[in-house]
Amino acid sequence: MTLTVKNSDKVKVGTVLSEGHLNLSESLRLQGKDEVIKYMSKEIKAIYLSQGQSINNKHLEVIIRQMLSKMRVLDEGGSEFVPAK
Repeated sequence: MTLTVKNSDKVKVGTVLSEGHLNLSESLRLQGKDEVIKYMSKEIKAIYLSQGQSINNKHLEVIIRQMLSKMRVLDEGGSEFVPAK
């Protein structure tokens, strides 16, 4: 494991300390939706570019926003939704 920070570096909550993929749930909780969207866009673009393809930012943003728009139903009230277990 390679560290990306050095002695005396100032870090904030959510700062990446080592190489590797982020835990998106934790990153969402610590840094917020916008940072997760940036990270996912960067990683997905890298995959496309490694294959010699390009993808428009708008397409990625729409897909990622849809991925992050899911909710958990705790109390269905009078709706047809099923509560999460």
